[in-house]
Amino acid sequence: MIILGLDISTSNVGMVLLESGDSQRHKLIKANGYPISSIRGLYDKTCYIREKILEITDGVKVDVVVVEESLMSFRRAHSSAGVIAILNRFNGIVSFVARDVLKVPVHFVPSMTARKGCGIKLDKQLDTKTQIFDWVKARPEMTEYSWPTRVMKAGSKKGETVFEGHCLDISDAFVVACWACSNLNIDEIDETIC
Repeated sequence: MIILGLDISTSNVGMVLLESGDSQRHKLIKANGYPISSIRGLYDKTCYIREKILEITDGVKVDVVVVEESLMSFRRAHSSAGVIAILNRFNGIVSFVARDVLKVPVHFVPSMTARKGCGIKLDKQLDTKTQIFDWVKARPEMTEYSWPTRVMKAGSKKGETVFEGHCLDISDAFVVACWACSNLNIDEIDETIC
C-alpha cells in the first residue's frame, strides 16, 4: 500500500510518500515540505499545494491519503478561535483537493494517535517538535534523505547550516504516513467520508 502523508498548516505543508513494508521499515518514495506563509490567501495557497500534490505523486499510484487531524482545541499561547477556524478550513480544503486529484480515500488521524501508534515516547520537559524530528531522522527510511537546509546570514548562528523550518512538517507527515503503514487497513476506510 502506498500512502501520502500530509501535515497541513497555513505556513508549511509537509508531504511524505511511503510504501508499507514490515513493521520496522517502510520504503520512502518521496518527501518534501512546502513553505507557503508568503503566499497570500487560502485560494492561492490551495492552488500551489494542489500542484505540489500532483508533482510529488507523479508516476506513483497512491492508495490512500492520511492527514494529520487539525487542531481541535485551544492550546495556551498557540491558538485562538480565529486561528483554529482558518487551520480547519485550510485542512479541509487541501484534504478535498488531495482526494479530488488522486481519486483515493482520505483518512484523518490525530497527531497523538499517530505518535503513539509509531511507538514514539516523548519527554514532556523537551520540545515535542524537536523530539519528533529527531525520531524521524533516526528512522531507517529517512537516514539517507537529504533534509532541506540553509546557511544563516545573520544573528548568533551566522554562517551555520541549519535545517529549514518545514523539516518539522515533513517529520509530522512522515509520522502519519508511518502510522498508516502499520495501522490502517485500506479495506476499512469509508470512501464516503471526505
